Amino acid sequence: MTKLLPIDLVLIDDQFKVVCIDVEFFKPEKPFFVDDLYGRFPEFFKTDTENQREAFVRKMYFSNDQRIKYLSTGEYIKKFSDTSRENKLGFIFHMSRCGSTLFSNLLKCSSDAVVFSEPPIINSVLDPAKSVSRLERQALIRSSINALSDFSSDKNILTVIKFRSWNIYFVDLIYSSFGFVPSIFIHRNGLEILSSIINKPSGWLRAKGTYSEFFGGILGYSREEVIKMSHNEYVLRILRSFLTKVLNFKKQKIVSVEYADIKNEFLRIASEVFSIHYSENELEILKRRMSTYSKDENIKFREDGLKKRRGYARDISELSENLVEDLRRKLSNN
Repeated sequence: MTKLLPIDLVLIDDQFKVVCIDVEFFKPEKPFFVDDLYGRFPEFFKTDTENQREAFVRKMYFSNDQRIKYLSTGEYIKKFSDTSRENKLGFIFHMSRCGSTLFSNLLKCSSDAVVFSEPPIINSVLDPAKSVSRLERQALIRSSINALSDFSSDKNILTVIKFRSWNIYFVDLIYSSFGFVPSIFIHRNGLEILSSIINKPSGWLRAKGTYSEFFGGILGYSREEVIKMSHNEYVLRILRSFLTKVLNFKKQKIVSVEYADIKNEFLRIASEVFSIHYSENELEILKRRMSTYSKDENIKFREDGLKKRRGYARDISELSENLVEDLRRKLSNN
């Protein structure tokens, strides 16, 4: 039995359409859901033809395969807007480069959960560059979460969505159509995240110039000030904005998870927050995944946090302490 799986929100002839693929259920296994899509269905996609080095939300290119469906936003919302399905949901938010991929990979070891790691439909719907009203964006995000959950035929399985780090700016919108959803926010030492992002820029750093007006509004700086800001300061201020958003969100409890605790506390968190359990065989798979690099199971994991922190001069260390670590302490005590 096939079902519609939403992939992207695109503009066609001045009208937004939701791109869905009509396929049988499969359990995502890759660190990022988009890699599952490209790997399983290469016939659905064309090779990128544009330079996307500064892309905030990367554009996808689709083939003419008949299993690709284009739904008007009205059709899509009508089909998937029902929140009374009693689908089991779980959310993962994070600061970026802080162990969220590892946490997702470990959840995937259990047959109790299906994990969509940074699904492109969520990022496309929330893309601030799209001229979508707040009400329509709210309906689209609700329908997209429902559609992802509906993709699994077993309603006893928990559907977990791991969001992109910047998705936290839309946390009110995300929860607005749902009751209680077990959720976590993963955080890590600011200097360690900074080192990873400077070494391999995330989308919101790559798009610092093209989305400067949006991020300026978030940070309280003008477009020009954002563009002139050093990458180090910019990253630390963005990390602070993520923490601020979580601390100020009052709709429901989001459980704080420290990166350093994931290895020792994962099973407790998975059980207490998400009610996820593991068979003996699944525990063995989980242990193997814990020992490898989250984005490549063929690479042994080596802790490098201390090395990353020691690589920064006093001024950057103090900036991180003032912008990030003070809020992380509040989050841990919240």
